[in-house]
Amino acid sequence: MCDPEMDFTLVIDYNVFTILEMKSVLKVLYHSSSFCYEDIYLLAKNVIERMEHHGVRLREKENRGLAELVIDTFNTVKKIHPCPRESTTLRNIQTIYNHYMFSELTESPVASPVKSPGVNAPIIDPTEEVEKVSIPKKMKKAFRRN
Repeated sequence: MCDPEMDFTLVIDYNVFTILEMKSVLKVLYHSSSFCYEDIYLLAKNVIERMEHHGVRLREKENRGLAELVIDTFNTVKKIHPCPRESTTLRNIQTIYNHYMFSELTESPVASPVKSPGVNAPIIDPTEEVEKVSIPKKMKKAFRRN
């Protein structure tokens, strides 16, 4: 009737989930039995892999969902781990999150150095007289006659 050699453990494939689905799975796993804590660690590992695979800036608006998932995962792992200071998963999440959230991944055009003018640029002789340019007069609005 029941085969004792059959393994009925549930294996979750996190790669097929979207970010919103992973948030929901994280909440369900956290509020489930303590046997599901190992699945939370696997979810955290998948979140780390997603951050490293995409290599995106988490500050940008379109990546807000992933940033929220990382924060939720970090807080959940922090709650379930018996000694949070010794958790390598927490340290990995925190360092990778800080890297993709606060470091400059691409060169900013504002910070790039200004290109100096070329050597062949015309040099203006200060002794020459500068041509006067007439300034246009302020135009007045014409009055309407009724």
